[in-house]
Amino acid sequence: MFESDLRTVHGKNLEEIRQLCNIDRGEQHVLRPNLVKKNLRYFKLSADEHWRLDLCKELLNLRDTDDINLPGFNDEDLNSLLTYVCVS
Repeated sequence: MFESDLRTVHGKNLEEIRQLCNIDRGEQHVLRPNLVKKNLRYFKLSADEHWRLDLCKELLNLRDTDDINLPGFNDEDLNSLLTYVCVS
C-alpha cells in the first residue's frame, strides 16, 4: 500500500533504494534482498570512529528498555545524543 507513496517514510526509503540499485520507476517489485545486497554497501568506519557503534548500542538500550535508566536523561535527551553520535 505504501510502496509507491513518496509521502511516507517507507515509500521514500524504497524509492532511494530503487535509485541506488538502478531499478526503473514502478519496478519496486523486483527489489529482493539479494539484489539490494549486491548493489548496496555499508560505509566503512575508520578505526577512530568505532566508539560510535558502541555508544549508539548503549544509548538505544537505555532508551528502549524500562529496566535501565540514566538519571537526568529522558527519551528526548537520549534521542538528541543518538542524533549527534550517528549523524555528526
